[in-house]
Amino acid sequence: MTFTIEESFASFGGKMLKLSHESTVNNCKMNLNLYLPHQYFDPDHKEQLPVLLFLSGLNSTPDNISEKAYVPPSANKYGFAVILPDTSPRLEDEKLKNGIGAGMYLDATEEPWNKNFHMYSYILKDLIPSIRKEYTKLNLDRMSICGHSMGGMGALIIYLRNTDLFKSCSAFAPLTHPSRCQKRSKVFQNVPWS
Repeated sequence: MTFTIEESFASFGGKMLKLSHESTVNNCKMNLNLYLPHQYFDPDHKEQLPVLLFLSGLNSTPDNISEKAYVPPSANKYGFAVILPDTSPRLEDEKLKNGIGAGMYLDATEEPWNKNFHMYSYILKDLIPSIRKEYTKLNLDRMSICGHSMGGMGALIIYLRNTDLFKSCSAFAPLTHPSRCQKRSKVFQNVPWS
């Protein structure tokens, strides 16, 4: 599997890549952003770069953190890459409407969502191995995970189930009781997630 660069632009000394790829786990096209600091492009910089996997919150897109949180300046200064996956598949199916932007970083188990909404498996079995294979100057053995809101919950779940994959985990205002969250009726009553 290869990534398609949909857009690439200079950002705080490095480059922001807007990527897409066909996900074998979600059975559809997935989008993500990847920030590469200036060290990635420096031929004299031989050491692989550490990685931060940043999971966004409910209804966000990969652009949310890259445009609002100012992560790229620090990534460029300290020499680490940032992977910014989407929060769910973006499908044009009315039956899936309540799941769009609300993947919860879990795997759906019931129809119609169980065909495309496997965000937990997507992160671990599709996205990380694909980045490792295609962007060899990144050191995914030196990767940390973080997220905010729904992404904070996802970061905690993914980290606690896979502590061997990550150096650290940070959760910013994480959604820790999803069945009692404000959007509970829209997401958890209509979309049965495991």
